[in-house]
Amino acid sequence: MKVSKLLAFAVLMLGVSAYADANKAMVLFSTRAPAGDYKGDVYADGATVADGEWYALCWSANAEFGGFTSECGAAVAGDKVLLVAPLASGGHCPTVAFQLDAATLPASGNYFVFLLDTRGVNGVPSAVGEGGLPVALNGSVATSAAASGKLGTTTVVTNASLDGDGAAASWAESAVDAAVVSAPVIKAFRISGENAIIKVSGMHPSVKYNVFSGEAVDKIEKTTLDMPMSAEKNDVEFVVPLSAGKFFSVSRQPLK
Repeated sequence: MKVSKLLAFAVLMLGVSAYADANKAMVLFSTRAPAGDYKGDVYADGATVADGEWYALCWSANAEFGGFTSECGAAVAGDKVLLVAPLASGGHCPTVAFQLDAATLPASGNYFVFLLDTRGVNGVPSAVGEGGLPVALNGSVATSAAASGKLGTTTVVTNASLDGDGAAASWAESAVDAAVVSAPVIKAFRISGENAIIKVSGMHPSVKYNVFSGEAVDKIEKTTLDMPMSAEKNDVEFVVPLSAGKFFSVSRQPLK
């Protein structure tokens, strides 16, 4: 996974210290606060991270963490999401510390910190859901905070200072089963004045959707709604202007 150019992380993983014994480790991380022209932590669409956005500490036996599911689990078998918390404040992640023990922290391997995009259709980061996780996860970006280490006396320090414009190429959508993405079905279509009313069923609650339009069946590419939609039940009605195009489809909202 590509390393984000927009985040500046300092991760310190301690073994035996005043904070942790031989079976525990202290993990500290933070991102640099906005200053001058630096916007702080940035989403794929260029917006500065909203207060209450989530960060995740992850582990993998591999050199790269394989990404997240839309329910904030590990997308690749064997990878682990160790900690997830709504930490963003003032456009960045303040310094936080977590103490992990042998029951949750693998004895060796690679550790990574991610900024998540959990914003709902209202643009607000997800509330805490079942199991202390965000209700939905749109995508994630890997920071330069990656380290290899083990429990006990080993100390691993990774310091990074990476400036940039928040290149969206660094972001990855959360993994969603193909059947979920293709599930939305247009059940009804009617004209009301200058708008088309499109009734849709089969929407998944962990995914945001938009209506895409085009002048031909093979050119349905443009999103038509400024605000995407989501639902936990069927028969959601999308209202789109007829001027948007001649053909419409409903699919997952892109990250940008």
